[in-house]
Amino acid sequence: MTMPQETGSHSLWLIPERAAFEKLAEVIRLLAEQHGTPAFAPHVTLLSGLHLPEGEIEKRARTLASKFEPLQLPSGPIEWKPDFFRSLYLRIEPSERLLALFRETKRLFHARSPSFFPHLSLLYGQLSPKVKAAAASEVKGRCPSAITISALEVVQASSQNPVEAWRRLKAFHLRGTTSAA
Repeated sequence: MTMPQETGSHSLWLIPERAAFEKLAEVIRLLAEQHGTPAFAPHVTLLSGLHLPEGEIEKRARTLASKFEPLQLPSGPIEWKPDFFRSLYLRIEPSERLLALFRETKRLFHARSPSFFPHLSLLYGQLSPKVKAAAASEVKGRCPSAITISALEVVQASSQNPVEAWRRLKAFHLRGTTSAA
């Protein structure tokens, strides 16, 4: 007898193409080591808090990825907030294509998420503004000025679980791409 798949909190992540992914992963790893914080995969969270069966999320994510070509996302400055998951991040400038992807994601997933704050976190944690400013200065030149997004990934992740417990489940190439990180 097979047990039904458990429904958990899932997210959809936009994943940079390989070269940017590796460069950003190195920045994230370096900052995590320096500050004793968790390391994580570089991503732009498209939508979080999905409580559907994994199979249904993957089916809708596959459909979504097939509708969009890779996105070139200009990055803005490195900024910080007092939030644990937005401790230090690379701001992503919201292009019309990115906003169209977000609107289609909300439609496909029947999501009520009222807003979208595109960013790529570089450091998670509760750190002082002074420490964050120093970290931003240190890695400023290592972050790309634009990021090409080549895949959409389904991740089992929740702010209620430690970062180390998050699981990357399935990646879908955006239309026209052949490889992802």
